[in-house]
Amino acid sequence: MMKRFVRRGLVLIVVLVAFQAAATAAEQSQLDSCVPALPEQARQVIETKYSNWRILVASDLNKDDQEIWSRTHRGECPGITSGRFVPASKADYAVLLVNKKSAHREVQVVVVRSSTSSAYEATTIYSNNQVTNYPVIHTSKPGKYHNFHDRTKFVQIESDVLIYEHIESRALAFYYKGGKFLRLVISD
Repeated sequence: MMKRFVRRGLVLIVVLVAFQAAATAAEQSQLDSCVPALPEQARQVIETKYSNWRILVASDLNKDDQEIWSRTHRGECPGITSGRFVPASKADYAVLLVNKKSAHREVQVVVVRSSTSSAYEATTIYSNNQVTNYPVIHTSKPGKYHNFHDRTKFVQIESDVLIYEHIESRALAFYYKGGKFLRLVISD
């Protein structure tokens, strides 16, 4: 009788553990399903030039940030976005890279642009040697952006804006002007 009770208990535990593992794997798969939609040549440039880095995915974010990201940017990858960041371009891509080998949370933002009809070039526009929580990137529309530290100052941006954001905290707006990317603190 006792053996039967122990066996049933063990079977129940195994079933519950398997169910929990399957639910966790399904959730993880859903979070990481934002495989970057980069053109093959752009992906090759990133993989070659930044071989010690990888693109940030949703599962890199802490649980709270994952929930907020999935609610506000459903189906988007927090480590890749596209837009017309440079006014004369057809389409640009921005990737948020995480250092694979660093013991610290090291990140950098790279803009990948088509330099010719089939060749791409990648440029690092921002890096941070140690972040507490991983940020996300996304694209915002052209328009008027205010300086967070001095609300009387603003910048009128004519091209798409790349937003680098620590969810519910600091946000930087990167915009292209005068042949280079500039940044503006829009939230702190």
